[in-house]
Amino acid sequence: MDDPLHWIPVFFFLSSFVFFGLPHGAVDHWLYFRGRGIPLTPKSLSLFCAVYFGIFVLFVFLWVLFPAPSAIGFLILTAYHWGEGEYQYEKIQNGNPDTLLAVLRGLMPMALPLVFHSETYRAVLAGAVRKYSYGDVPEFSFFAYPQTGISVVAIVSILLLLHLFRTKTKGSKAEGKRAIAVNLLFFCGFLFLPPLVSVGLYFMFWHSIRHIRVACKAIASPVYDETSGVSWLHFYWIAAPFTLLSILFLTILLYSQNPPTLSAQVILGDYLLLLWALTWPHCIVCHISLNTFLDVGKKGV
Repeated sequence: MDDPLHWIPVFFFLSSFVFFGLPHGAVDHWLYFRGRGIPLTPKSLSLFCAVYFGIFVLFVFLWVLFPAPSAIGFLILTAYHWGEGEYQYEKIQNGNPDTLLAVLRGLMPMALPLVFHSETYRAVLAGAVRKYSYGDVPEFSFFAYPQTGISVVAIVSILLLLHLFRTKTKGSKAEGKRAIAVNLLFFCGFLFLPPLVSVGLYFMFWHSIRHIRVACKAIASPVYDETSGVSWLHFYWIAAPFTLLSILFLTILLYSQNPPTLSAQVILGDYLLLLWALTWPHCIVCHISLNTFLDVGKKGV
């Protein structure tokens, strides 16, 4: 079977190994302790890593046992996590987060590519579950129905109009105009750009960078300074160990099949499995630690 995915967009998405995507969650151990004001000791770190790794392994097994439901679950989990990340960033930035905006920013990357790129969308999901499917590989035909694309556009458009109305009646005009412009840019980008490019751009240069800014502020020294902001050198230094461990695990996944098949679909699929399993403990840490940190009332990133 010919690989239906082109290597260029796949390679672009896989660059999130290094460019902010995978590293943004590799400081969770620092975030958990510093964000909650708890001392980081060898004993507490060992316990944290054991629990974190246990959750990770659990969801790896869930993907292997139930690949298709897990793939759909990954889309829902990602939409939730990206929406919550948007809410947390806006709360620490200006103290006035917009729940509707957070819903939009989580929903658009996962839903809008279905409208004009359902074939690629389905190919990505099929590649992610093929290795672990017994019998026929799910085709995710529901995503190809015209009604699905129409429903997505209708729902997102209604939410955009509601947000437009709210920004006209509440808040700063400058902030409202900026949010509307960004929403329209995202709307067009996720509709028309190849999904691996648009979602990859959003993952690396929007969600991950905004999360890093909030996380580093919570972690404080040596990765954040009130004057200069994020110290990227220090950030990558403390993120390096768990980033490298994640890449090692992905390599093991890729070579677990005998003989290994290193097609674009398989590499991307195993990377999505890795992200699925890592996002669960990452999401829990972010929810607990950042909400604790934000309750203190610190602002400005």
